[in-house]
Amino acid sequence: MVKRIDEIQLLRGVAALMVCMFHLKGLLNTSTSHIGTTLFAGGSMGVPLFFIISGFIMVYITRKSDGSKLYVKNFMIKRLIRIIPLYYIMVLFWVFAYDTHLDYFHKDYLTLVKTFCFVPIFDSPIGAAYGMPPLKVGWSLNYEIFFYFLFGISLFMKRFRYIMLFIVFFVLVIVVPLIFSGYVSFTPFVNYHFKLFYFLMITNPMMLYFIIGVAIGLLYNSKFSIRAKWLQIILLILSIGLFLILYLRLSSKIYTFFGALLICSFLVFGLLFFNKERNLRVPAIFVYLGDMSYSFYLIHPTVIILLPRLLRLIGFAGRLDGTVYFFVLLFCILALTILSYEFIEKRLLKRLATRLT
Repeated sequence: MVKRIDEIQLLRGVAALMVCMFHLKGLLNTSTSHIGTTLFAGGSMGVPLFFIISGFIMVYITRKSDGSKLYVKNFMIKRLIRIIPLYYIMVLFWVFAYDTHLDYFHKDYLTLVKTFCFVPIFDSPIGAAYGMPPLKVGWSLNYEIFFYFLFGISLFMKRFRYIMLFIVFFVLVIVVPLIFSGYVSFTPFVNYHFKLFYFLMITNPMMLYFIIGVAIGLLYNSKFSIRAKWLQIILLILSIGLFLILYLRLSSKIYTFFGALLICSFLVFGLLFFNKERNLRVPAIFVYLGDMSYSFYLIHPTVIILLPRLLRLIGFAGRLDGTVYFFVLLFCILALTILSYEFIEKRLLKRLATRLT
């Protein structure tokens, strides 16, 4: 059984919380204060952290891969069960609760088909999402599923799999845009105007977050370590400090694509190598938050949309001010997240994965 890394669970939980706070930030703003924006506008950095963590975890959990068909099959089944069922449940719940005319089942059925196939909607030329699915956070899962597909295929290459993976990412992000568009852009908002729309997503520089995570995973699995305690502490403090500067947007010089890429990567590196040799314990509540981060990520947009309807239904609409409403929303999100994690992820989906592998 693969040993869990508590620091990664901590970071996953923080990333999910960042994204949630980003979506709730407007509730804390007033006519005289923009404290919500000040504190949580950087919460979108949670998505790049998720991508880096995904790259790292895939390397870490497959370090004993034998490249066999059975291993790859089991790997893909576990990954797909981890992502797909809960996402489908939450999308359908959102559609039935929010789309009162059920347009997604007749007028706009292609949107639902694309969503379930993890293909961007492409009703917007702007990356990195290229159009939002019904459950808006689902745009990032389009990247996740594609990365899992590439990584699963690479496992067949056995000891050459990472060479193959780095080459494929280089071709997608650098070579393809150069050949077909004549330039390479390192901004997630890029649109290369490919005739085959799906190439817009798989050539987006956001893919680099995954490969950086892979590189960190390879370094972590190697014999490399930072043994000097003072150096571990300095790197950790520096990585957290730089991330806070990025998160709070204190410097426009580092608030760039490469600035975010390097600083988010440095944060993951700093946390991992601070504790690689020391095995310090992360408080259980933070580990648990990381365990249920996927449910947290999927559930919070639905609660944000549906709670106002429920309050109107019971006659509480307009009675809660922004700050109180912020904490009511957060409480509801956490409560439903725990239920989802305990009864769907932890029990139902784990049993399903065990039976199929």
